[in-house]
Amino acid sequence: RTCARSLGLALAGPSGSGKSTMALHLMNEGWDFVSNDRLLIRRNNTGIEMKGGIKHPRVNPGTLLHNPFLRNRLTPSEQKELERLPKNELWQLEEKRDLMIHDLFGEDRFCPVAELTHLIILNWTLSDEPFELNRVDLNQRPDLFSGFIKDPGLFYSPDIRGESTNRTKNAGYAEQLDSCRVYEVRGGVDFDALTRLLNRLSV
Repeated sequence: RTCARSLGLALAGPSGSGKSTMALHLMNEGWDFVSNDRLLIRRNNTGIEMKGGIKHPRVNPGTLLHNPFLRNRLTPSEQKELERLPKNELWQLEEKRDLMIHDLFGEDRFCPVAELTHLIILNWTLSDEPFELNRVDLNQRPDLFSGFIKDPGLFYSPDIRGESTNRTKNAGYAEQLDSCRVYEVRGGVDFDALTRLLNRLSV
């Protein structure tokens, strides 16, 4: 939540699942920002440290339209045009806009290093299904690993023994995250409801 507090969230999910939008909703509630893209994690003496690059969020116009703190980033004519779009079409609109955290929330709202206590995996959809937030065990849900493991690309030096199978990789992440509470979000998209639930989380 802040650099001084012990509650730290990571949001994961497929492209277009609303991670940046969800992060901005939480910032409206006083949470601080770590990174918009990659997070590096490592175990330390007190728990799990997460570290992010200072990368600002990129959002679609629908995010601006439905966030009262950001709506004024759209002109009145843009607001009217976007309000006429069906929900599905607005969600899928690919017109990324960069937002500068310091411009929106102040210079002190970046927290590039924080403790990770909760991992929230967004597997919701645009539907009328009931909204659900369920705690999960990664050891029992190997299907969830693909939602938050990113290819490290140039930063990765493969093990000289060639032990880079998905099973080995997943086990390594599960071990690193064994003290982190992992939740899966299913059902219909509801940013306000999820914000309320995450505000009530405790370590």
